Amino acid sequence: GPIGGWPAGGGGGGGADGVAEHPCPGQKMVKRVSYLQKVKEERARQDAKAKELAGYVDDMLAGRLPEQQKGGGQPKGNMLIKMPSPYERVNTRKIMLEGFRDQYRKIAKQSNRLEGSIPSTATEQYSVKESEGLSIKDGHRHMPRPKDVQLPKDFRKFVGSMPLQKLTQHDCNNQRKLVSVYGDIFDVSDRPDKYGADGPYGWMSGHDLTWGFVSGKDIPEQNDQLYDMWKMAPDDFREKKLHGLLAWVAFYEHEYGKPVGRLKEYEKEAGLKGPPMEEAEDCCIM
Repeated sequence: GPIGGWPAGGGGGGGADGVAEHPCPGQKMVKRVSYLQKVKEERARQDAKAKELAGYVDDMLAGRLPEQQKGGGQPKGNMLIKMPSPYERVNTRKIMLEGFRDQYRKIAKQSNRLEGSIPSTATEQYSVKESEGLSIKDGHRHMPRPKDVQLPKDFRKFVGSMPLQKLTQHDCNNQRKLVSVYGDIFDVSDRPDKYGADGPYGWMSGHDLTWGFVSGKDIPEQNDQLYDMWKMAPDDFREKKLHGLLAWVAFYEHEYGKPVGRLKEYEKEAGLKGPPMEEAEDCCIM
C-alpha cells in the first residue's frame, strides 16, 4: 500500500542516506504538519503576544516606557511612509485594542478575586512612586474615588459624532466633563477630583489628549493637536506609537467605561496632516 503519502513503487523509497526521496527528480520532500500541530504553534504565538502586551501595560501604567521619559522623537534618516488601506486602519486598531482590553479584564478579575471588588483604577497595583506617569508629578496614579459625586443627568449618555469645538465646552468647569483619546470620547464626570478645576488633570477636560500621549509630553500645549498617526515612519516606529496610543484608549475604557462618542475630526483621519517629523529628513508619502 502507499507509504509516506507516495504510491508504492512511485519513487518513494529510501535514498542513500535512508531518507525518503521525492518521486520527481530534483524535488525535496516537504514535511507535513498536522492540524493539531498548527493549532499548537498558533496558540504559542498568541501566548507570546499576550505576554508582550501584559508587559507593555505594566510599563505604561508605571511610566517606564522610553517615550514617557525621553519624549517621542523619531529616528533620523530618509523615511518612506506607506499609507494603509481603510481596512488596515480599522483591523490594526481592532487587533491592538482587543489585546489590551484582554489584559485589563485579567487585571479586574485578579483584583476581584483578591479583594472582592474591582479596583477603581488599574494603577492601584503600583506604588505611588512607580505610578508617576509622563510629565505630571504623581500623575496617572491611583486616587481614591470621591463619594457622593453629583453626576450630570446625561452622565455617560451617547453623544454621537462631536466636533472638537463642541468638545471644548465640556471642560473642567462643566458638570459633564469629556475627554478624547485618539478620537474616542470618554465621560470623566465621575472624577471631579481629577478632571475638575482643582484636579491634576483639569486642563485635560474638554480636549483631545492624543498627541500628548504619543509625544510623551502630556502638557496643555499638546492638547487638540490632531494628526493622522499613520503618517509616521519607519514602520516599526509607527507601530510602536500606535501600540502605545491604543494602550491608553484601552486604559480609559477600563477606567471610564465605553466611549460615549467619536470626535468628528477623527472620522476622516486619513485627511489629517501627518504629525511633526522630529529629527526626520526627506519624508515622503505614498
